[in-house]
Amino acid sequence: MSTCIQAARRWSARSTRANGGTGVSINSQEQPAAAPMTPPERPSIVCGAKTRAGSPCLNPPEEGRRRCRLHGGAQGSGAPMGNKNAQKHGFYAAEAIARRRDARNLIKESRELMSYIFKESESSQTL
Repeated sequence: MSTCIQAARRWSARSTRANGGTGVSINSQEQPAAAPMTPPERPSIVCGAKTRAGSPCLNPPEEGRRRCRLHGGAQGSGAPMGNKNAQKHGFYAAEAIARRRDARNLIKESRELMSYIFKESESSQTL
């Protein structure tokens, strides 16, 4: 038998014998009922981010921010200024679209020039 169980049995036996078999400890006194615990007052402005449970976050936002430290209000959180991480690249990048537009215009002008030269050369041959 473990020592915890043995000690508990001894304590129980003492309190039972001392109080005439009631099993109540000699030192037990009526404790007044504690006042119900109230949650700490929350600020009027809250983070409001949607938590995993689906309810809005009730933490106060960081100073100068709209969200609490857990939801992006901490210093250094978020994307850097100029955000190179979200820069588009490839086919739909603004630079690529501009290059394709310039290439189409160059091809169009080249075709117009070629047709003009071809017409001039035909008219000079017929004379």
